[in-house]
Amino acid sequence: MIGKPGYGKTTLATVVIDHLRETASLRGKNGHNSLAFFFFDRQSRFNSSHDAFRALLAQLIFYRRFDQIVLDIAAIARPDHDTGQQLASDDEVFAILHLFLLQFSTCRLVCDGVDECKDRDGFLTKMTRLATDHEECQFFLFSRPIIKVPKELQKRCNVLEMDPTQNLEDLTNFIYPQVEELVDSGDLVLSGNTSVGEIASSICSRSNGMFLWAALFLGYLKLPSLSISQRRDALQNSEKFDGLFSLYDGILAFIEKEYPRLSRRNIRRAISWVLGAVRPLKVNELQAAIAQMDNKAFDKADTIPNFEKSIGPMTGALIEITGQKTVRLIHITVAEYLVSTSETIAPSFYDETILDFKAAVVQHYLTTACLTYLIHTVPSGPYADRYSEDSDFASNLKEYPLFGYATQFWTLHFREVTERFSSSSYVNDLNVLEELGQRAVSFLSDKTQFTSWAEALWHLDCPKEAWAIESVNWESCQHISAKSTVRNAASLLHLAFEEHTKLVECWGNVLKKYPEELWQPSISAFSKSELRKTSTVAQTLSVPSNAAHDQNSVVLQTKCSSLGHAIGILHAQYRSE
Repeated sequence: MIGKPGYGKTTLATVVIDHLRETASLRGKNGHNSLAFFFFDRQSRFNSSHDAFRALLAQLIFYRRFDQIVLDIAAIARPDHDTGQQLASDDEVFAILHLFLLQFSTCRLVCDGVDECKDRDGFLTKMTRLATDHEECQFFLFSRPIIKVPKELQKRCNVLEMDPTQNLEDLTNFIYPQVEELVDSGDLVLSGNTSVGEIASSICSRSNGMFLWAALFLGYLKLPSLSISQRRDALQNSEKFDGLFSLYDGILAFIEKEYPRLSRRNIRRAISWVLGAVRPLKVNELQAAIAQMDNKAFDKADTIPNFEKSIGPMTGALIEITGQKTVRLIHITVAEYLVSTSETIAPSFYDETILDFKAAVVQHYLTTACLTYLIHTVPSGPYADRYSEDSDFASNLKEYPLFGYATQFWTLHFREVTERFSSSSYVNDLNVLEELGQRAVSFLSDKTQFTSWAEALWHLDCPKEAWAIESVNWESCQHISAKSTVRNAASLLHLAFEEHTKLVECWGNVLKKYPEELWQPSISAFSKSELRKTSTVAQTLSVPSNAAHDQNSVVLQTKCSSLGHAIGILHAQYRSE
């Protein structure tokens, strides 16, 4: 199924899934139908063909979890030489899926947003192989018309192109009640003999079959700061919002013209987080992130009230909240538009009232916000006490919503902004990077703050993203001085990585269970550190002994004095004949 952005492909995919479920349930247990689906989303971390095939296989296995043959298939697909890895490799997942479809030939697989797949050519190649080898299975793919379907797959499928006239009735049913609501609330005043139905029909016609355009246009009409005459002008001027990008232009132009400076700052911050975050933020995380001011502790008075209800209207409906209470752009085309338009203006790192969404600007802000939150808002550790039931890390995560994200991902954002500055486009903005580097150096050089961060990483199961700076290609950053604060920060992070690796080897079994032990004397005594705050309460000393005893004696028992100031060693000495 091929359709332009906003035509409702995702909605149609869900309808197909519901229909397939319903028909399968009507057949009953003897129908032997298995259904699995995957929605590609460029705003998600799990957006590759491997993620899709792994998710599809997991659903199919769950559906047939009581069939012994499923376990046999998994056993056959595993190599004879077990590597000891806990997760199946990508090749093993595809091999198991292939065998599964051979055994259960009536499976239905639905994938939406194929154009948003990170490696869509690889995905389509593998789907071609599945379609070729499993002709009885049914595959439903939904995409924008930008993908290149392999010739072999074209021979085996029906390509349906969505026409803007096919969903006019559904669009009208979607638009009419919202226009009626605007009229009933007094936000829209009808002129002359114009009816609600005529306005709905006009919007429907202008949408060109795009649900997304209609939803955004209605969101624009609902902006609280829009006057009645401005709403009327938007409805009457049919050329003003012709197409999605033109509509985006109108929304941002209105924000820049009508919103006060601080409101524009909050909007830029919100969109920056949604654009640049490693994973979708929860509503409370984004609320805290926007309210975090530079070089000061978080103040609840800086938060936007009624945030969950306000975030959509304040951004002109460009941002939406999902059912899982995460925040995302209403459509991937918003990101494409924002990035493309930002390239035409000079970078604005410090003036947050300018709606600049270049990757370097966004990543600089996210790194700064994360570090500021860790330095000024989050209290120092230890964050847990193994001997106290009232002390646990989870309560800190709840009290400080951005704590977990900032701990896990600030270094990844730091790497991203460093790599962006490797471009000669930012050679005149290196002072911005230097200031960020100094902030990172100050954080890593403060033993208390560093140890608090290190403990929090252990509480979060030591995410590999924390050491993202290790992958920076410094050869491409030749215009960044070897003596710069950025390289200094990178060196400190490298040292932190080396110390962390040693802790994993020597104390991993303890720290996985009790991360707060980082602060205690035992680890300080046996594992020296240049970065962590260490305790001098415990020390290690070599016990002097008689060389002759070492050769001809056996230690029977040792005992430490009650104050720990002395140690007794009982030897049994034997005489060699």
